[in-house]
Amino acid sequence: MDTDIRAKNQMSTSKTTVLILGADSPIGLTIVRDLGRNGYTVVALGRNKRAIGLYSKYCHHGFIREKSDADLLTQMEALSRQYDASFLLTVSESDIQWCNNYRSKISDFITPLMPTEALLSLVINKEKTQEYAESVGIRVPKTLQLVDFSELASYQDKLQFPLVLKWSNPHQVIKQLNEQRIVLEKFEYANNWQELTKILEKYKVISHFPLIQEYCAGKGFGQFFLVNQGEIELVSQHQRVHEWPPEGGSSTLCQALPLDKHQACMERSKVLLQKLNWQGVAMVEYRYDELTDQYSFMEINGRFWGSLPLAYYSGVSFAAGLVRTLGEKKCLEATPYELKQCRYMIPEVHRLVRILFQPNKIVDPNFKVSKIKEIVRFFTLFFQPNCRYYLFSLSDPKPFIMDTYFAIKKLFGAS
Repeated sequence: MDTDIRAKNQMSTSKTTVLILGADSPIGLTIVRDLGRNGYTVVALGRNKRAIGLYSKYCHHGFIREKSDADLLTQMEALSRQYDASFLLTVSESDIQWCNNYRSKISDFITPLMPTEALLSLVINKEKTQEYAESVGIRVPKTLQLVDFSELASYQDKLQFPLVLKWSNPHQVIKQLNEQRIVLEKFEYANNWQELTKILEKYKVISHFPLIQEYCAGKGFGQFFLVNQGEIELVSQHQRVHEWPPEGGSSTLCQALPLDKHQACMERSKVLLQKLNWQGVAMVEYRYDELTDQYSFMEINGRFWGSLPLAYYSGVSFAAGLVRTLGEKKCLEATPYELKQCRYMIPEVHRLVRILFQPNKIVDPNFKVSKIKEIVRFFTLFFQPNCRYYLFSLSDPKPFIMDTYFAIKKLFGAS
């Protein structure tokens, strides 16, 4: 087993120890910070020494995870017993699926706090979640699923462009795509019939095709929940102000929204999760068009989401809340909800570069911004008192320092 790469000079005020699988990303780092700040002892596993969560002052013991399934199970069991860990949290869908494959073995030495295979399979499948969303009165984009490429011709006069293409269940096709050396795209845009045909033709070799979905104007809008036995324990919501890529994707700048806004949408989101019998954390994601006040359902993330740092800085402790309610079976204490903004700086830089120097690569024809305003906003945000950062924190600076160090090493080709 790897040596603990955290200095063992910290003590926690809690008797409860939590093991985290996936301390590599800002999501994992936020979970570490959230739990540590709330008094839990944190034992974290990352894929390598670049795992930023391992350098947080709230990570009491950090390790490099073993590579093989058998070795990783052995490592997790040994750490759980050594540090008397009670609960297991994961970050990525792939790790949740891996843990579900070994849930019976894992449950012998620790309690996993993550969705079951049955629950996760529901939200991974976009067609299924769209059916559930539509059944509770949520608007769902018009969607077409090809079974065979030859079907496409029959829709030529019925489709309205632009269109968005996304996989119903990316995990079902990723192996076949890799075998054919085709990059798995989160989504693709088709602005005309020729572009649509070209995109779909490349998937003929695997005989599977992404969903063809109507374009929905607006920006990303997310509502976040912690659900326990059908009861909503925690909630927050945010608007994506900036995204990477610029035309739509992961948030690079997001803003918390008051809970008295979007209440009708919030109630439908709650009903949707309750109808799914959801247990744990989840994000219900929409595209929201302010001009028409229209919400278009996108998907459910049945895990901790990318903009989790915003919720953390806004005072909503989803990770600690998950452990306290589902794990320890205790009630949550009320905390102030603060309207913060949060930036993910490296993708923010990529976004600005794309807008200024590579506008031809922005595939959404409706994406229009002022370059001058984008430059001004990029720099003035550094002086906004309510703006926080995915990595940088004055009270916990080492993850940012180490991330910068590893980035510089990579830039200069050092291993």
